[in-house]
Amino acid sequence: MALCAGLALLTRVTTGIGLILACVLLLLVLAVQESNAVRDGHRPALLRMGQALVGQRFLIPTGILAVLIAATGTLNYSRWGNPATFANYYLCFCMGCYANWVPVMQKYGMFNLQRIPFSLM
Repeated sequence: MALCAGLALLTRVTTGIGLILACVLLLLVLAVQESNAVRDGHRPALLRMGQALVGQRFLIPTGILAVLIAATGTLNYSRWGNPATFANYYLCFCMGCYANWVPVMQKYGMFNLQRIPFSLM
């Protein structure tokens, strides 16, 4: 899942981010389950969960995600000069097709939190 999420980040950004969040949440749930399975009265629950997160079962997917996120950031930086820019729509050929496209992008930007509910629909 970590490999698919990291590769999706390179091609489909929103899908990749959703898969990365799902993978991280899955790893956290598995860590909680693993820490609850080990009943040791001497160690606090937070310490047990920390030890569960350091196991090989969690470090390998986390490492895969970290490498692919770093590769995506490096690629985006070499393309656009910013690791968080996935596409430069100012270079798009359709800019002249819509008269109000440039002012709308200047005002709201490429990513606007107000549009998230529309995406969820």
